[in-house]
Amino acid sequence: MLTGGRGAMNESTIDLHVSADEALVSLIRKFAFEYFSRATSDEPLVSQLAMVAHELLDNAIRHCDGAGATLRIASTRENPAEGFVSTSNVASSEKRAAVRRKIDEMRQSSNRSSYYHAAITEALAAGGPGGLGLARIHGETEMTLDVLDSNDGTLTISATTQGWRRS
Repeated sequence: MLTGGRGAMNESTIDLHVSADEALVSLIRKFAFEYFSRATSDEPLVSQLAMVAHELLDNAIRHCDGAGATLRIASTRENPAEGFVSTSNVASSEKRAAVRRKIDEMRQSSNRSSYYHAAITEALAAGGPGGLGLARIHGETEMTLDVLDSNDGTLTISATTQGWRRS
């Protein structure tokens, strides 16, 4: 299901429910790129926001309970360099706790790039490049990652650009 509209602060928002099909993630990344390209001509920012949408959605689909995930992308018309990307999915309490720990660990790191490179080294030592999506967002962007864990098992992870304000 695709919904969209204008929210607070002259915000343009799209919510997209994606079935638990990893093949859709790359297609959604292209969609996010086009969406943010219409908001700003800042190509590096557009690329980052599309990458963030890809990584968050890939993470949400891989760790959902099978019902898929919801992706929300938004930008403001007042300042197109402001962007917001989030995913919501139902996940086990263990997976939700692991995400909270990972984001807390990232927040405590003093150097984003060093954290990311250490995560890459750790993933390769463990036998593969998996599990790097949140670390990549943290290491390659200046976006803020937040996590909301609700009582019904829904996990929401959001990434926001520095100037983003949610009302």
